[in-house]
Amino acid sequence: MEKIFLLTIGIALLFFVIKIVEMKYFDKVQKPMKIIVRDTLYVAGAAFLPLLLFFQFDVNLNEFFQFVEDKPDKPAEVFTDEPGF
Repeated sequence: MEKIFLLTIGIALLFFVIKIVEMKYFDKVQKPMKIIVRDTLYVAGAAFLPLLLFFQFDVNLNEFFQFVEDKPDKPAEVFTDEPGF
């Protein structure tokens, strides 16, 4: 559970810093801090839920994407010659 909170806080802090830098140097328009904190809380919530689900199910990414790499037991039959009918 500590991993989830640390990753969530890290993502939220990164978003907060990027938002402040964007506001200060790129937009040059001062937004109320209340709006930035609200957006940061939205980002923290949006990061927390998928992280919680991911770590609760403890799914290995290879197992998760196994259906993409699922190899058949026998090779696919490919007809490269004249049809036999």
